[in-house]
Amino acid sequence: MHALKIYDKRTRSKQAAFSLVEMMIAMFIFALLAFGITKTLLFTKLTAEDNLYEATSLTVAISTIEQMKGASLILLADPPTVSGKEVFSLVVQGNTKQNIILGEENILQVPIVTESGGSTTKTMALTMIPEIEPMTTNTGYWLTVTYSYAHPRSGRVRTNTIRNARSTVPSS
Repeated sequence: MHALKIYDKRTRSKQAAFSLVEMMIAMFIFALLAFGITKTLLFTKLTAEDNLYEATSLTVAISTIEQMKGASLILLADPPTVSGKEVFSLVVQGNTKQNIILGEENILQVPIVTESGGSTTKTMALTMIPEIEPMTTNTGYWLTVTYSYAHPRSGRVRTNTIRNARSTVPSS
């Protein structure tokens, strides 16, 4: 007699396919991975944007400090006044001059370059407080710029201060 192989439905289903529970577990694992990758990409994008805004703000603040350092000592000792407030003429965007009030908040609209071609696609409101203070030793001036900006997406405000000095001591 020949032995007949008899397959019942349970044996066949275990050999031929995944069970519903296995499929649900696999889908859950893939969903977790997709969520994690999406969250990581979003965090990376926000961090890159924040770095762009911080770098742009710092560049403007350093440019302001450098222009103040390059000004004449007479201008630092006795800044011109406009409407009764001491100002410093800041060169922005080429040769355009803009008066910024010393010791007060100035809001500048700073272009943000987001494309490799160098084209400006948006602007950022940068608040800057420039200050010129004589050193207590009468050997120069402290030049300080406090700047702040609000991240456009998160609304978080970042504030930083940079400081440098301009000496009045002649070099030999």
